[in-house]
Amino acid sequence: MNLTEIYMTLTRGNHDRAALEKSQGPLKSDFHRAPTRGRERSWSRMGPLAVIQALWLLLAGVASAQSYPMNAVNGQTVTTTSGTFVDSGGTGGTYGMDESFEVTFYTGSTSKMQLNFTGFDVESGYDFLKIYDGSSTGTPLLGNWTGTGSPGTVTGTGSYLTVVFTSDYSVVAPGWTATISAVGATTTTSVAADDFSTANYTGGTGWTGNWIDEEAGATSHTSGNLRAVSNGTLRLYRNIAGEGGLYREMAVDQTTVTNADLSLRYRGNSGNDSGQDLLIAEFSANGGSSYQEIASLYSKSTGWTTAGPINVTGITGPGTYRIRFRMTSGTQSSEDYYLDDVVLSVTGTTAPPAVLDFGDYAGFPFASQTASDAIRIGLLATDAEAANPANGSAAGDDSVGDDEDLTMPTFVIGATTTLTFPVSLTAAVTAARLNVFVDWNGDGDVSDPGETQSVQSVTGSGSRSFNLTPPAGTLAGTKYLRIRLVQGTTAPAFSGESTANGEVEDYAFTLEPAAALDYGDYDGFPSAAQMVNSAIRIG
Repeated sequence: MNLTEIYMTLTRGNHDRAALEKSQGPLKSDFHRAPTRGRERSWSRMGPLAVIQALWLLLAGVASAQSYPMNAVNGQTVTTTSGTFVDSGGTGGTYGMDESFEVTFYTGSTSKMQLNFTGFDVESGYDFLKIYDGSSTGTPLLGNWTGTGSPGTVTGTGSYLTVVFTSDYSVVAPGWTATISAVGATTTTSVAADDFSTANYTGGTGWTGNWIDEEAGATSHTSGNLRAVSNGTLRLYRNIAGEGGLYREMAVDQTTVTNADLSLRYRGNSGNDSGQDLLIAEFSANGGSSYQEIASLYSKSTGWTTAGPINVTGITGPGTYRIRFRMTSGTQSSEDYYLDDVVLSVTGTTAPPAVLDFGDYAGFPFASQTASDAIRIGLLATDAEAANPANGSAAGDDSVGDDEDLTMPTFVIGATTTLTFPVSLTAAVTAARLNVFVDWNGDGDVSDPGETQSVQSVTGSGSRSFNLTPPAGTLAGTKYLRIRLVQGTTAPAFSGESTANGEVEDYAFTLEPAAALDYGDYDGFPSAAQMVNSAIRIG
């Protein structure tokens, strides 16, 4: 942001006023107020001194890498795990009119992105802040906030959160302040090393196995072989063309690798030929099916040279990786290299264990509970998913440890059907609350008549029943419902994250048209009716 842009931001109110007066005529207010709906906000009337003071404060904020005003990061993906996220007016100011901004925050690792809102105030019903659980607005919507009801702490199921803010043509407010953080993942460094002090191929630490000699016909690893541990160093002696090398493997368990380096000490032999007798370090991620050269070294000196750190870019995540050393063969009869202090170091983040159970229908707002085997819907243990598996058919949970074992009945428009299913609580759970939410009209919410049922109190294991009646006039077809069981005495909400133990299950079901009935027509008899079936008839 240059000085001109900063000045225009500071005096935005005066420019907006001029634009309104041009289109609507002079504004009738001693304080030049914009049209309001119950909340008055003054237009900016800044004198030179006020502009200079505000400019100094804004420059101080711009210089801080820890502050992220919404307008300054609009359209960006910001990689950070700390800092403060504020509206375009910054701390103590107000956002502007007719704003439409979008930003994505990314932790840069497998840790989860978190925004903790410590202040929130936007014009109720007209200005909105939406947060999506991913890297775009195509991911599940976590919430849509307006007024003074704060989002509180919003934690993504993964490493991204996308925020969208819109304001209308009048009435601005203080906006928001949120703390940015990353939660869950841990950073670790794994090291595999060998200084060959044991004078054999089995020493060192951090490796998954021993050094393997690819020499044809190699039967032992004593001094004098083509590749041998000698005097506390590893000797690669080579005068036969076509021989392989010597390798060792390391297991990596970091979910995301941020750095992998190889280092070693080496020395040569006076018989080595420049450009021909080279020490080659190679890397394989597929068990030796193919190799990638990571270093080509040369020495004919008997003095030690340190190589590294040599970046091993192919180590990117969990797996077993191989480091191999070999020599290219020259024309002499005594080419060799000695290696010592071989160290492979891998730094990365390890994802936290999955702890959340998600609703898996993408047409519903995001919902999650802390998965626990102590409380479950149905008979199968509640599973935990590392990320939200929601899809358009409510079958996303099926591919990540399916715990949805209920069978949905067929519902008929206008008829009451009883949905009965088991719930299980261990002795440690003394109270829970259960509810069923049905989206009869397919509009993605459960605020219409007959869609949100009466919450039930659960104090032990057993069958629970809900009588569900699709309203007359509802269109037949595939519909969706959500069942939510939460430990404690708080009624489960249709959407949102809950840290309480529990389970969320989403299901698709079939809604049939209202059944056609054939009635007896003598009013002197009790009422009688049969469902019409063209395959059965009298006469």
